[in-house]
Amino acid sequence: RSIPLFIISVLSCGWLNAQTADAGIWKKQIARTIDTRTYLDAKGHVKQREHADTSLARYLLDAVIKQKITAYDPYNDTEKLGKGRIDELAGINGKKGLLQLDGKYRVLESWRFDPIKRTTEIQIEGIGVMEDIYGEEDSVYCGRRVILMLHWNDITPLLLRYKADQPKDDLLAYLWDDYFKYSNVTIDTQSEQSVTSGRWIRYALRNKLTILDTDYFQGSHFFYDNNRSSMFADIYTAMQQRRIFSYSDTGKRLTTKIQDNKIDIVARPDTVYVIDPVTNLEGPIIIHHDLDWDWFNKYTLLEQWTFDPVGGKTNINIVAIEPRVDEPTVSFVSCNRLRWFRYEDVSGILDYYYQHYPLDNLSTALWKSYFSEAEPQ
Repeated sequence: RSIPLFIISVLSCGWLNAQTADAGIWKKQIARTIDTRTYLDAKGHVKQREHADTSLARYLLDAVIKQKITAYDPYNDTEKLGKGRIDELAGINGKKGLLQLDGKYRVLESWRFDPIKRTTEIQIEGIGVMEDIYGEEDSVYCGRRVILMLHWNDITPLLLRYKADQPKDDLLAYLWDDYFKYSNVTIDTQSEQSVTSGRWIRYALRNKLTILDTDYFQGSHFFYDNNRSSMFADIYTAMQQRRIFSYSDTGKRLTTKIQDNKIDIVARPDTVYVIDPVTNLEGPIIIHHDLDWDWFNKYTLLEQWTFDPVGGKTNINIVAIEPRVDEPTVSFVSCNRLRWFRYEDVSGILDYYYQHYPLDNLSTALWKSYFSEAEPQ
């Protein structure tokens, strides 16, 4: 029997729409290690536990052995773990102390970034149970390895059930806190974490994000682009024309609108000592600096992180942006912290820079910042 033409048309349109929606999205798949021996306190500081609770790892391993969930090869998460390997793990697990579970898990994630909307989506794909490896004869520590991978959708019911019974060993909380442990993102102390409709919400600061990189490498030459103004110059102009407003950095962010549309940026005179060619004596001279918008090449972002613990999905949205002065190289500028601007107010300016300066814009700098720091092992 032939397939009706309208059905083929609907299927084709659906495929084309999916392809179109996915076009232009930046993607990356990463693996990170979750260490349950560390945790974040109420102030966002990393604390160390004396002992790791490995009961969750054994709980998941027992579920695999009893064939309640499917385990996959640690090096190929699409290939099911063979029965022989599962039986081997069952034999090892039955002998107390031989399987050295240390409270660490390998997390496989898919990151998707929309450079136009500047929104980020993180989807957890799988969790790997890890063990420590010691020498058989000398018991010397040799490292760690993943013994099996589990798909997220398969283990979610088990994690929720285990969390209800053992709230102190909550892998969901470890996954959530780990985003803020070892990166240039810190918890915003002026905002409170909340739970809304089963989703965990936290506000974070992405500190001193370098957007304007005028010295960049291309091929075998270095280029310096000195024919354009800083992105902050356009933001500053829009504020002077009262097309956008700025907000105070004190108290709750984005609640106190600043009516004054001027920012006092003072380039203080710089004193240097030189040798007088006539007297051959060293003496001071004063250098007056003209304001250069390219000094403002760093920004702090206020982000809203939302985590769906059931779906294993995290969404990151920019809430506000704060221009910063590059302090190490421009020490003579008296104002290095400026004002906050709502992201929705300056998004048009950011769009312009994304289209015209593909190497120096918020999207490229933000995407790089997610993976700029190596995870401690």
